[in-house]
Amino acid sequence: MHRCYIQQKNWQGKYAFPSKEELHHITHVMRLKVGEAVELFDGEGHEVRAIVVNETGEHDSSICLKIVSDVKCIEQDLKLILFQAIPKGKRIDTLIEKCTELGVHEVVPMVTERVIVKIADQKSEQHKIARWQTIALSAAKQCGRADIPNISEVVNMSDVFEKHSRPDVMLVASLEDCAKDLQEVVQNLKAKSAETGQSFDCIGVFIGPEGDFTEKEYNFLVEKGAIPVSFGQLVMRVETAAIYATAILGYEFVNGKE
Repeated sequence: MHRCYIQQKNWQGKYAFPSKEELHHITHVMRLKVGEAVELFDGEGHEVRAIVVNETGEHDSSICLKIVSDVKCIEQDLKLILFQAIPKGKRIDTLIEKCTELGVHEVVPMVTERVIVKIADQKSEQHKIARWQTIALSAAKQCGRADIPNISEVVNMSDVFEKHSRPDVMLVASLEDCAKDLQEVVQNLKAKSAETGQSFDCIGVFIGPEGDFTEKEYNFLVEKGAIPVSFGQLVMRVETAAIYATAILGYEFVNGKE
């Protein structure tokens, strides 16, 4: 079934009113007609089934959606946050799209010492964030999520814990020999949680840029409590590492949760 996104502020009782952009998508892309059904979500975890109605029947602008029933959504009690050093080119576009499909709750773009991408000013940053947020929205529509991951403002690595709460569990992707296998760390976390009866609400994973974190940055994260984890013997590209980590953590703690 087709899906569309309408912000909660545009839901009024049994009716929801699409934005200009979403109206165009409904009428000219999905080509839905009056009386046809669609799934509607608000980006905050609420989803319903609705039918296209047109009270006056005169213009596209009069089209709205009449809510007919609720849809049971996948509950995600645990938040998975990706702290991602900004990669060059359009790799972050792919990264955001795929990690949205895999259940990430938030993506925090970071500037580290070896990040190549330069953000000229606040206007440029806002433009990038808006584009990344649009990519997350599109991916949420496609994969069936009722919520949309938040793409936060760009932060410098040194300021990350001043602008973001520290997750209950922090992992940092590492090529060091001392790093533990990610699967092993996951199983240890689950065993500890079962043994103590204490669950955690948020997992954060840090992925470096091309060239990885510097030794200073790596030590900074470890001193803050991050667990160094290995993704295996092969060296992955930035976007592959992010997708790999999100897939495993998403399955173990979010999507695969019983």
